[in-house]
Amino acid sequence: HFFLGAPVADGGDLFVLSESDSEIRLHSLDPTTGHPNWSQPVAFAEQRIDQDPNRRLFSSQISIAEGTIICPTTVGWLVAIDRTRRTIQWAHRFSPRKKETAQTRRFGRYSMPVDAINSRWLVSAPVVLGNRVLFTPPERNDERNQSTGTMVCVELSTGKRIWQKPRSTYLY
Repeated sequence: HFFLGAPVADGGDLFVLSESDSEIRLHSLDPTTGHPNWSQPVAFAEQRIDQDPNRRLFSSQISIAEGTIICPTTVGWLVAIDRTRRTIQWAHRFSPRKKETAQTRRFGRYSMPVDAINSRWLVSAPVVLGNRVLFTPPERNDERNQSTGTMVCVELSTGKRIWQKPRSTYLY
């Protein structure tokens, strides 16, 4: 398993995302023993993370609010899990995954993007405010400018996009 971010503690459980054989799963762990309570598939990757070093640059930090576990992925999805039912509540595709078109540098058999400083959002957990989820995906997702991301706002209960704004030249 490749753990995609730090665990989040909530209500006596630890929650963490991991990837194994291209399957991204949310795990609920017992905090005293580390034993799994349950897990739920969240997304699938076209390429395994150990074969895609570009995805290793991003973590997927979970947020939890009102019984909903919000799981960003490194494959273009923001997924909400209903904590009580342990099922997918909604999934929001903030942008189709595109082939990287930026200049790359080869390191052995891997190639890594050569990005200008501040060309992408820094990785952060989704922010919940009321019934809104704000998320700044680190993946390139703007069709007009491959090095510029967007800020996405979706409803917490449904995952319906409310608005999306381009990052433009803002640094933070």
